[in-house]
Amino acid sequence: MSDLLTVAQLREHIPEGSAFEDDALQRIIDANDAAVTMACGVYTRGYDYIQPDEITEWNPYSKGLSSLRLAQYPGSITEVALVRTTSDLSDADTYLLEDEEFWVKGRYLYRKDGYYWSDRVRIVYIPQDSAAARTELLIQLCKLSINSQPGMTFEGAATWQETYRNYEAEKQSLIWAYCPPQPFA
Repeated sequence: MSDLLTVAQLREHIPEGSAFEDDALQRIIDANDAAVTMACGVYTRGYDYIQPDEITEWNPYSKGLSSLRLAQYPGSITEVALVRTTSDLSDADTYLLEDEEFWVKGRYLYRKDGYYWSDRVRIVYIPQDSAAARTELLIQLCKLSINSQPGMTFEGAATWQETYRNYEAEKQSLIWAYCPPQPFA
């Protein structure tokens, strides 16, 4: 259940007298929220005024990768540490990277100067607070779901005609505008 968009709020953005019951609209909201979560990561805060909590992520299988995907878009990176473990899995050696040794693009963290990531990487960051942008994306996706005509590309009679866009392509385009996919590296 989405904490960003309620049925009452969605009703403000669709034509009055819509044939959809509240339960049906809630399912549309939930399905689109799940699609956004799958593509863009988990969203845990529902209000703009709440200070985002610091997140610590471990990437245990990062050896040889050129980029690491974070669960959320980082607002600021607090720490990036390369952690080498011993045979008993205790943290034997930790190397903190300087700001000049990595860079961020979207949700991805890259090493500079052609280096790759080591075995285990610990990343501590404060995520961007994007409640308004994510809510707008949910509204657009819900409106697209409500107005879609599955399987139809064209409809017409006499002088009237309407062409329908590809639902899946339009949905993917909206999601990618909010959180672009990882570039091939």
